[in-house]
Amino acid sequence: MPRAMYRVRLSDGRVLRVGVDAVSSGTIVKLIAGDRVMVRIAARDPNRGQIVRKL
Repeated sequence: MPRAMYRVRLSDGRVLRVGVDAVSSGTIVKLIAGDRVMVRIAARDPNRGQIVRKL
């Protein structure tokens, strides 16, 4: 996806469009398909969020 956006499938089956959190951008080195991540869901738009960290 454009501009460092990712599609993330949650354990309940929902699919979100997420970006990397600005604080975590230096910590998260590389994300590939199948990686498990912790996501913070946006308050205003439940279909968007931010990747907080890689598990």
